[in-house]
Amino acid sequence: MAARLYQQCCKLRQSILFCLILLIASAACSIARSQQDPYHYTVQKLGRLNRSDMVFLHKIGKSTQGRPIFAVIITNPENPKNITSNRTRVLVLSGQHGNEPLPVHAVMELIHELSASRRDLAENTVVAFIPTVNPDGLVNNKRYNASGSDLNRDWRTLKQPETALVNHFIREFRPHVLIDLHEWTKDDTYQPNCIETPGFGTRASHRFSRYLGNLVARNTSFSPIPLKHTHYREVSEPGMAHRVHVNKGISSVLIETAPGYPASERIAIYKGSVKSILVAAAAPSTRISKNDLAVVKRSQGNSSAWIGSSFLSIRNFSQDDRQAVCCAIALLAGAILLLLAATPKPLSAKTDEQYSHGKSHPNRLISLVQVAGYDLSIRERLELIQQRPRPSDRSRENSQSNRIAS
Repeated sequence: MAARLYQQCCKLRQSILFCLILLIASAACSIARSQQDPYHYTVQKLGRLNRSDMVFLHKIGKSTQGRPIFAVIITNPENPKNITSNRTRVLVLSGQHGNEPLPVHAVMELIHELSASRRDLAENTVVAFIPTVNPDGLVNNKRYNASGSDLNRDWRTLKQPETALVNHFIREFRPHVLIDLHEWTKDDTYQPNCIETPGFGTRASHRFSRYLGNLVARNTSFSPIPLKHTHYREVSEPGMAHRVHVNKGISSVLIETAPGYPASERIAIYKGSVKSILVAAAAPSTRISKNDLAVVKRSQGNSSAWIGSSFLSIRNFSQDDRQAVCCAIALLAGAILLLLAATPKPLSAKTDEQYSHGKSHPNRLISLVQVAGYDLSIRERLELIQQRPRPSDRSRENSQSNRIAS
């Protein structure tokens, strides 16, 4: 009975070992996939930036393939709920197209600078960033989202989950200025380094957009690369983010850089342009621009109270590090694997010769005294005792031998 139970335990141990090996292999594959996922590093960096007292991280939803989409708000840490004050609210979008990674890198650097070395820029403004609107496209290095749609043509219909989520955040945050960052690719025929604003319209949002475009185009202190101020017509593609929202009363600009320049210089254009707009939006330099900004602020009203409370509720939020979790699982499984592998193996039937270190004892039973004298474990001693014939077995064998002799 004891031997059968021990065999069942051994089979169970083998099954557990097999499952642990599969678990370790699965964790290793997950770690390998995360190493190749560019969005994994973006999420990791956001988690680290969230430790700053000026940075407030908010998960606004998930992409088509289930990847999280984050909004990062930089504001005065003394009163983070007070974003409904008179401070100018600016929203920066990047990563709408997955094959345009430079704006995402620029935004991540900007978040770090505004929360560390350039905290003064956030004193009179509330700045919100959505670093990666299209995380699925970024992972797959494709312009479109996982459904094959161009997100920057979907802002009128809002059929895609990514644009619908960002649009909901815009309705709650109610920015006064929207900045959309893009980059030209080698396949594009028109490739200027430009800031685009509406070339039509007399609304305050249109006029203030052109004011910001002129100001950024004239400011060459942040980059030696000239930035062209371009205008689009009223009949131009209407589904783009900055073109849709400027008609909703939000001053909106698009900034785009051309290939053929070093990545560092193109990133400097994005960062310098956004910083210039933050300065201008906090304190416009002309009377007309001040009046236009005041009209924009009145039209947008106050931010939703939900925004402020959601920041505070997730102040200590830390994004689950998928790689660290997988490593912990693999280490735990490996430790259990070693413990199980170190347990004694099933005992095989051993002869008296093996237990007596080579001394032969033919046709002789092992006595209890000999069992006690051997250098054995408790389990081996019990096994030898169980192997000794019982008195009833010996009497049965003696009667059988007597019959044969007679």
